[in-house]
Amino acid sequence: SGTPVTAVSELLAADDPLASLREAIAALRSGDGALATSLSRSALPQIGPRMSTGMLFVLSAIFSGDIRRVFNDEALRSLARSGPDLVSRLGADLGSLQQSATDAAGQDWRVYLLPLLTDSGLERLRLLVRDQGSDDAETEDDGTVRFLVEVTMSRLGAFQFDGKAGSKSLDLVVRTERSLPGDMENDIRRIFENALAAMTFSGTLLFQTAPKFISPVPENRPRTKKGVLV
Repeated sequence: SGTPVTAVSELLAADDPLASLREAIAALRSGDGALATSLSRSALPQIGPRMSTGMLFVLSAIFSGDIRRVFNDEALRSLARSGPDLVSRLGADLGSLQQSATDAAGQDWRVYLLPLLTDSGLERLRLLVRDQGSDDAETEDDGTVRFLVEVTMSRLGAFQFDGKAGSKSLDLVVRTERSLPGDMENDIRRIFENALAAMTFSGTLLFQTAPKFISPVPENRPRTKKGVLV
């Protein structure tokens, strides 16, 4: 493993919905030790076992408009002192992230751009979600949800976490451009099994290699060669 560095950065700065969040993270990291600790303990997704939990907290903040689901009160008070409109801009940017998901008219998939906290700053990943019933008009909607998480790693290339979640089940395919080292596969398998045990779910985990992924909602911008270092 290694230290996460610059990840996917295809959004133009002027259109970056994470701009205020980047500013907030820089402000917290430049503060005292307690503020830096509050950032590391925030609900932002981070590489590792906490990534899926962090994604749920950020999605909750996006749809509730409540930034307190990500940052604690101490961190928000510090941000309010660092810039008079920073906290309000954070709320507005959360709203723009929600709008980016609901604006996908005609798409079965809902697309979310989510922040990913790394040692070097804030990067992003894509989360795509679809109700399983939309796979087939004749399939009864049983509450099962399909999801994809797409992120690019600088050393390992593109990753696609292709999953299906039911009320008490979780199946996941980890798709990469080339085979992962055995110890990394073992680490992912251990995290997955621990998550299933914690939720009392059943499920399967598969690893798959493919030279090129098919995304149900391709991005308009070309893939950058930069990514997250693991």
